[in-house]
Amino acid sequence: MATIGPTRAESIGFVASMLIVRVEDYMRQLPFRASVLVSQLRHVIGVVVTLLGPSWDGPVARYRPEDHYVRGPGPKWREKHGL
Repeated sequence: MATIGPTRAESIGFVASMLIVRVEDYMRQLPFRASVLVSQLRHVIGVVVTLLGPSWDGPVARYRPEDHYVRGPGPKWREKHGL
């Protein structure tokens, strides 16, 4: 019997070699894809921090009365109240 197409072993070898080529291509692209993903993630985190940053009650955002201390009534107040 004469075979027209490739034998089963030949076709499996061809499929395996194509699979290896595709895996190698994917592995070459993986660091690039990972760097793009990390870049996008950093951008999203930056946007979230920018939007939510002022609403967080951190040590910077707390009210500190000593920063807003006024020395007392001025001369106009004293004149008005007779002191």
